[in-house]
Amino acid sequence: MEEIWKDIPSYEGIYQISNIGRVRNLEYYIIESTGKRRKRRARIISNKLPEGAEYYQVILFKNKKSKLWRIHRLVAIAFISNPENLREINHKDHNKLNNSVDNLEWCSHSYNNFQSVEFHEKYGENLYNAKLTEEDVRNIRKRLDEKEPSSILSVDYKVSKTTIDRIRQNKIWKRVK
Repeated sequence: MEEIWKDIPSYEGIYQISNIGRVRNLEYYIIESTGKRRKRRARIISNKLPEGAEYYQVILFKNKKSKLWRIHRLVAIAFISNPENLREINHKDHNKLNNSVDNLEWCSHSYNNFQSVEFHEKYGENLYNAKLTEEDVRNIRKRLDEKEPSSILSVDYKVSKTTIDRIRQNKIWKRVK
């Protein structure tokens, strides 16, 4: 797929998003404290995936204010028409890290939830990015019942402490008892 760049709405002339989900800032000038004008070249801004986050994110600046954006939202806003004013974006292949315009569609909340439920058949250890097996989760729950600290479990299973805490709170791996 050929990479196509478009201005990000509300950030025209400052930032662009590509149809494969890359963000770049455009060439600009700054005034140094000495009063000298200095040219800054255009560059690709790396997407961030903070620990515990499910989507790539980027921080954009305008008028000395910052705003955190999810990359898939920027791609959809720039490349996909939304005549029905739908508020959510579905990843067609259920890979939340695949922000290609071909993988995204505007949708309603109910449709997005339905897609998620349909996808649960491929959930758990069969998911493309699973780090744990069902047996791992059972063992984690057993060790949590024995009051073992999340920090130790996260090291043992090579996942974040947040993941262990979400297993404890039954926010993820709900179907595994």
